[in-house]
Amino acid sequence: MRKDISYKKICASKVVSVAEIPHGLRIQADHLLALDIAAFAKGDIAFTLTRLLGYEGDDRGFALFEAPEDALPEAGDDEVILTASDVTVRIGRTAPDIRIEREGRLLLSIGKSGLGYGKKGGGENGTGDTSMFVQLSLGTSETIWGFGGKGFGFVKNERSVKNVFPVYYSDKGYALLCDHREGACFSVGKDDPGRIEISVPGEQLSFHVISGKDPKEIIGNLKKLTGMPVLPSASGFGSWLFADPSTSYDAQMIDSLHKEGFRICMNAGPFIRQDDILFAEGLEKGYFLKRADGRGIRQEDTLPGAPALIDITDPDAAKWYAEKVKELLDKDVDGISSYYPELLTELLAEVNVDHDKGGAVSFFSGNPGPDAFSLIYRTGSTDGGFSRMARCLRHGLSMLFGGASYFSHEISQEMAKDDPAVFKRWVQFGCFSTHFGIRLSEPGPKDDLFDGEGLEVFKKFSGIRNMLMPYIYEQAVTAHETGFPVIRPMALAFPQDPVCRYLDSQYMLGESILVAPVFDPDGISSFYLPSGRWKNLLDDEILDGAGFFERTYDAFHMAVFVKENTLLPVGGENGRPDYDYTKGLTLHYFLPAIGKGVVTQIPDISGNRVMTFKGFFGGAKAEVRMLEPTGMGKIPVTVHMPDGTEEPGYTL
Repeated sequence: MRKDISYKKICASKVVSVAEIPHGLRIQADHLLALDIAAFAKGDIAFTLTRLLGYEGDDRGFALFEAPEDALPEAGDDEVILTASDVTVRIGRTAPDIRIEREGRLLLSIGKSGLGYGKKGGGENGTGDTSMFVQLSLGTSETIWGFGGKGFGFVKNERSVKNVFPVYYSDKGYALLCDHREGACFSVGKDDPGRIEISVPGEQLSFHVISGKDPKEIIGNLKKLTGMPVLPSASGFGSWLFADPSTSYDAQMIDSLHKEGFRICMNAGPFIRQDDILFAEGLEKGYFLKRADGRGIRQEDTLPGAPALIDITDPDAAKWYAEKVKELLDKDVDGISSYYPELLTELLAEVNVDHDKGGAVSFFSGNPGPDAFSLIYRTGSTDGGFSRMARCLRHGLSMLFGGASYFSHEISQEMAKDDPAVFKRWVQFGCFSTHFGIRLSEPGPKDDLFDGEGLEVFKKFSGIRNMLMPYIYEQAVTAHETGFPVIRPMALAFPQDPVCRYLDSQYMLGESILVAPVFDPDGISSFYLPSGRWKNLLDDEILDGAGFFERTYDAFHMAVFVKENTLLPVGGENGRPDYDYTKGLTLHYFLPAIGKGVVTQIPDISGNRVMTFKGFFGGAKAEVRMLEPTGMGKIPVTVHMPDGTEEPGYTL
């Protein structure tokens, strides 16, 4: 029989009492600190540390979806236990040690000195008069990816970079989300390689430990908590030009760029540069934030143009801003990029709904707003060379571990002229990301963006990308349904391969295509292929993993390997990403494995799956059958045999 533990005093020192609360327990640590532990959702245990129970902070946290599991509290002789599904939390009676386990395996623990608070900013995050902190002890040989928010971070393998999402992912079977959007600070392995400290200003700290049987379930549970990602329009997977609203574009120029296959995205942050024609209007109408000292408006003089911030909390200013955004969309702008999604997501959504051309694609790069997890993350301007390109990828991988589903980056127009070799590699990298674009410094025709060979590189790789859209968009539909990202860090894609836990210069594009961008001026590419056979999509080289390889590629080639037993759909259109994927379709059956079937599905541009194929190889002849729909006729098939030969065929 379960013992009644409500308000039962179990220790007279650090842990004062344990009480039942809805779906969990409250631990009273010393005379001030209270720790609530509750089953928030499947595979998700929420922890809330509070110093003053009457405290109400400004940080509202994320808009999380709560679906509490039944939680069973028990009081034993040595410990108090909370069990929810496969997760167990153990609280020691004789010392305030807390262990979080899944199916008997330790995930994290909190030691007797791991809960606390400090004055004057709580040490190193430097914000607020009071700071709450929790110190979490890690398992041995643990690899951490993706952490950040405001503040700093350290990691044992030195592979993570700053991340706008306060999330980290561990290869030991869990992810941690700090439920704060303002000032969360992670210290990872700084003083102790086996410890993480999280601190936030104020009187309360909240975080979630999210677990699962494999990476797909862990990320899926995280996305159920934050919300599944949107399904971007198929047209949004094309080539973008990012521009400032002050850039002058006439209708003829925009129409010309559209005909060349480009889409136009305007930066629409809530700020106006002082050299913008709208600055005087906003100043006259009083739509900008005021200085704290009362001497005029607040301007960010560290940014180009010393922009003034629009006071979105003023209904008249917000309406004025929305009208200006609508004017951009009326000029046939196809997307909006925001640095402040918390302020702008809802407002821009209303503009998109009202607009007669439908919702524009929304990018963001900034602090995490309530819907930031479901938007298309953009790393911002990238003006550097190969090292900056590699850092951009590490940044993107960290974001993907932290909850993002789509990843894009900008390629600067100046780079095309200043360093064409780097620019061509950026184009390659961009065409094998989910979204990519070129940041314009000034309007002009397409020919102004490229040199002769650069244009040919762009045509080739953007054409390949468009022809792969039946595959890429199916991966986007899967991300929309399950939360598992389209761009997949190697540790997510191959969790059983210990080498993949440390790889930060390559990734999987969906389920079957491995991409290793070139980060070397001489075209040298080093990459790792997990176990199995792989065939390069661009030069037909077949390699056997597991192992590291080094190749030298010209500007028209790179390491893009298709893994064995892949049924890859290739579309018939290379000039645009949004077309009927069933027309001109060809199936490529790569390196079929004996006795292992494979299924692939084809979506339409609305995200509805309209065709299903199954491939099977019995050892003599590979067969591909169309399961849905029936009666459509035959679809061409190319079988890429393990010995390097190719065999033509048709669906049965």
